[in-house]
Amino acid sequence: MKSINVCISNPGTLSDYFTQADNAMIFKEGGISFSDSDPIDLAIEGPLDNEDIKFFRRLCGGGESLREEHKRYVETLDLSGATFVAGNGCFFTTRGDFHTARYAAQPRIVTGFMFAKLEIKKVVLPRDIITIESNAFFHSTIPTILFPETIQLLEQESLCKCRIETLSINAETILQKSFNFCRRLREIRIGEKVKHINGAFGYNQGLMKIEVAPGNKSFKMQDKCLLNSEGTQFLLYAQETGQTKLIIPEGIERVCGGAIQGEASLTEIALPASLRYIGANAFSMTLIEELHIPAEVISISGSAFPESLRRLYFHSAVPPEIKNEKYYSLTAIYVPRGCTEPFKQVFKKHADIIREADYDAQTRKPRKEVKNRAFYRELVRELREMTPIEITHQTHVFEQGRFEGKEFLSVWKKDLYYVKWALRVGAIVDISDDVFAYLLKHYPVKRPAINNLMALLTVCKVKRAQKAEEEEELKKEWLNYIEEQRRYEDERYNIELANKLFNEMMDDYEAWGNLD
Repeated sequence: MKSINVCISNPGTLSDYFTQADNAMIFKEGGISFSDSDPIDLAIEGPLDNEDIKFFRRLCGGGESLREEHKRYVETLDLSGATFVAGNGCFFTTRGDFHTARYAAQPRIVTGFMFAKLEIKKVVLPRDIITIESNAFFHSTIPTILFPETIQLLEQESLCKCRIETLSINAETILQKSFNFCRRLREIRIGEKVKHINGAFGYNQGLMKIEVAPGNKSFKMQDKCLLNSEGTQFLLYAQETGQTKLIIPEGIERVCGGAIQGEASLTEIALPASLRYIGANAFSMTLIEELHIPAEVISISGSAFPESLRRLYFHSAVPPEIKNEKYYSLTAIYVPRGCTEPFKQVFKKHADIIREADYDAQTRKPRKEVKNRAFYRELVRELREMTPIEITHQTHVFEQGRFEGKEFLSVWKKDLYYVKWALRVGAIVDISDDVFAYLLKHYPVKRPAINNLMALLTVCKVKRAQKAEEEEELKKEWLNYIEEQRRYEDERYNIELANKLFNEMMDDYEAWGNLD
């Protein structure tokens, strides 16, 4: 296969290197002719703007909208030496009944629809890319995509419905639904920098293998299950042909959204007693017909179960929170003795199939430490004795208090109450914008808690400012009082001195009078 390397100096000039001739395209510098029946491997180096993206999309068979198509002249596209630059206009447009959206190049970003509906075999992304936006590979049939080490974020549905076959990714954050409906995805290799992957995969029937880089500190493999490093979250599992039973390890508290992928083969799943949360579509790609929900489960998200599910067993007297109830295929819901009424209130659409089982209800264990007034009085006393600090980085280490020697990020994740009280009392006087930016980027699912902390910081700053103003006013009043007392003392001294001098004068006067 022919290979062409184009090195451009000025953005917007890529098309100048080619010319159209009948049903073929010609590369001017080498006089190389190529066509849709004789495609090329194309490597592009240099700055690319909207016009350049339009042209390489055209060479790859794509157009400026979803309806526009061209002949495909390129087999593989290597952009590793290219950079995207902002420019006039746009390279792609989508139109709806009430809305038109235009997409333009941005530095270090693969913007939406940049590789949409392209049918080439391979693409190598620029080495400086840090973000891939939503719909960047919308309905593309590219089986091989090489991501740079610089990449940090994959937005929601960034590669949704594409035909990637092997994924090797090292982005720090991979948001929900990033790889939904990638039905040909067979292998996933998670790099050492990946930190967030919850719900990123869904409806990947072809998934067969998951690997984690040895240096990754956020995830680990256990019995072919992808777990977080603490072993409390069950994130991903690829079903194997012939395997019908899965025992989820004890200690797992959350089965994340879309946790089980691959060709459906599981007919039996054993959940651990420690389980608390079941995410959306967690078991939807299995063949299970019955499932026992442990007593500790307090929340089940929508579409968590497959259409094959017929019988659901609950073991707590208190029903879990059910989000977006869709259990059309159920024939029976079994609950502990004497607990039918609470479950009928939760499963209103299925109240007629709720059955009282022949077992007693299990009591949920209290998970959260009960902190009474004495605890908080002691905490406040301790915090008031600390030297006020500013948190300028997520790795800032506490040098005083009960979390001495621990990083701010660790305390924030596990003991948020401590950070909040430190703000209220003034032990923490400020948290930098960089720290909040880091939290929002790496923990997007905790955005409400992060926003709440930002609001608390603002309120505490305002109150401290108001208190400082009040103290300044009190100080001024006290100084005025002191000054007034000084003036009074001076006046009294002067009066007493004048009286003394007057008395002495009168005594002298009387003495002279006696001489007469």
